Amino acid sequence: MPTIHYENTTELPQVYHEPQTGLPFTLMPTQSRDIVVPDEPYFPFLLADGGQELKGDLPVAAGVKIDGKDVSSLEGGGGGGPILDYQFLPCDWFIDGPTPPDAAEDLSSTNKIRVSKFQGGLNDQDVLIPWQVPKDLSPTTQIKFRVIFFITELTAPNNEGVVFGLTGVSLGDGDALSSAHGAAVVVATTGMSHAQNDRVASAWSDPVTVADLAAGETVVFRLYRDHDHVSDTYVQKVGVAGIEIQCSRVLEAGI
Repeated sequence: MPTIHYENTTELPQVYHEPQTGLPFTLMPTQSRDIVVPDEPYFPFLLADGGQELKGDLPVAAGVKIDGKDVSSLEGGGGGGPILDYQFLPCDWFIDGPTPPDAAEDLSSTNKIRVSKFQGGLNDQDVLIPWQVPKDLSPTTQIKFRVIFFITELTAPNNEGVVFGLTGVSLGDGDALSSAHGAAVVVATTGMSHAQNDRVASAWSDPVTVADLAAGETVVFRLYRDHDHVSDTYVQKVGVAGIEIQCSRVLEAGI
């Protein structure tokens, strides 16, 4: 039968719980205790800092850490605290905005990928992109984005840059499709010196204010190339494969 080892490596008394009865017991600083438990129906060990081993569905004392993270406040039934999630929205999902870029097409160079070409002059070309907000979106989430694009033109950039912006609005039941977007956030990719057909990923943006964002709703993003931004110095088209969205989720327990 396995043994659970409890050890208080802090400078204060700590309360723990017996795995079988759930009854509390206290360990003073530097004290330890071993408890033998049956093999079933308990679960695999979770190894915590300070040599503490927790087994089963146990309440834990404040300050107990697993892989350096405090787990004393984790809630049962779900997956614990928020985790980062990444979702790719491809160019084939793009819907024409008032000044649309080129329609999605294949970019071929041994391999193939779908891209929509945004020009670098005259107007800010734009598209609308739907995104279904995860039901388990964290209420404290920050939405960020980056643009995945390819150098499609023969005249490649030489220490030049492109800038893309994003806005968004979240729509729930009864909300009008015409609802106003939040403020725009731009991300600049500068100093580019790439060859034709090279793949480029922008940096992650600052947080995007999606108007009225709520879990389970439908967001409409507006992506545009900010051609007259001071850092958008590459005048050729670039082929956008899509955008990647970063958000936080609190995973729910499975059925």
